[in-house]
Parts: sequence; structure tokens; C-alpha cells
Amino acid sequence: MNELLRRIQNFKSVNELLGRLPGAAAQARAVSGKFHVFVSAMSIRYKIAGVLVAVLCLAIASLGMVSFNQQKKTLQTEMGRRAAVLAQQLAGAAKTALLTKDELAVYSAIKDLQKSDGIVYAFVVDNKGVAFAHSELPAKGTLLDSPEDRAARQAEQPLFQTIMRQGEPVLDAAFPITAKYGDKALRVGTARIGLSQADLVASVRRQKISFAAITSAFVTLGLLISFGLGRLLT
Repeated sequence: MNELLRRIQNFKSVNELLGRLPGAAAQARAVSGKFHVFVSAMSIRYKIAGVLVAVLCLAIASLGMVSFNQQKKTLQTEMGRRAAVLAQQLAGAAKTALLTKDELAVYSAIKDLQKSDGIVYAFVVDNKGVAFAHSELPAKGTLLDSPEDRAARQAEQPLFQTIMRQGEPVLDAAFPITAKYGDKALRVGTARIGLSQADLVASVRRQKISFAAITSAFVTLGLLISFGLGRLLT
């Protein structure tokens, strides 16, 4: 090992070191040399085109990612607010109904909610997680005990979850239902609303397509400008 280190220290240049290293290092030097020759042989027109296209792509990609993320966050926030309002409405209608076992009042509220666009499901469970009223009638009276159901049942504040339902993403909003008993607030159930995120996914897809089209247009414009400048300079 000491002999090897002494030999490396005695090399006069990096090229000499690479020349003595076998295999990959020598091949890398050869590839680097070929690339340098290729770039040197290129006309100034192509060099200008390459630089402008690279700058345009970086600028467009940076601006596109920022605007895309902001737009996506705005859409998600608006959907979350809508889901929260609907879940709170259902919770308000179900509060007294759970105490008086008035299922018809909850079903009436669910029917009204289903008139809104994008509602996948709406239901109310009691404090044990049993469906008190459900937009899907066969689910009534069943214990809903999936991980998402348990998280919603245990949440003390409004909870939002994204779940997959029949292959499509759904924004699930859970709102706790409480009733006052003396000085205490007792949990009597949970209201749940599911909003389809199909429109959000479609909107994001349209933004990606628009971004790709704008990028292509600017790259084409950059190529035309660079070739024009190349002709003037040459």
C-alpha cells in the first residue's frame, strides 16, 4: 500500500495518472476527448442553439413547476374546504338524530347532499363505528373497521384522508359528532363524506399537457432564434 501511494505521488500530471490506470479511467478519458473534439467541430450556429435551448428549458421547467404546484395546492385546498363544509352539515343534521334514533332525518340529509356534484358516498356511524345511516343501503348496520374508518372514528378534529375507491382517488372528510352532557362533550358518532378527485386528477393532467405544449413552442422558438443569430454571426 505504501509503495502504491508513493508511486501516485510521483506522477507529474493527471493525464499521466489516467494513462497508467487500466480500464474505465482510460476509457473515460477517451470518451471525454472525443466529446471535446465533437464540440469543437460544431459550428457556432449549433452551439448557440444548444445554449439557448438549454437556458429556455431550465427557465420554463422552473416556472412551470412553481406554477403547477401552486395551482395543484389551490385546487386541493378548495376541495378540502368543500368537503369540510358538507361533512359539517351532515354532522349537524345527525347530532340529534343519533340521540333519538331518527334514521329518516339522516337519510333525508344524505339525499340532499347527494344532489351536489362529486359526492361518492355519505354516511354517519355511531361511537362504536356501526353505520347508522349510509348512502349505500347494504352498508347500514355494519361495523366499518378499516384503517381509514378507525382513524376517522378516533379523530377529535376534522380529518381528511385520500382513499382509493373502485380504482379512483376519493377525498374522505370525517367530522366528529359530539353532544353535551352536563359539563362534558360526549362523542356520539362521526359524519363522513367522500368527494371524487377525478376532476382534480383531470385538471392536473390538462395542466401537464398545456405545460408540455408551451415548452415545445418555446423550444421551437428558441431554435429559430438561435439559428437566426448563428447566421448573422457567421
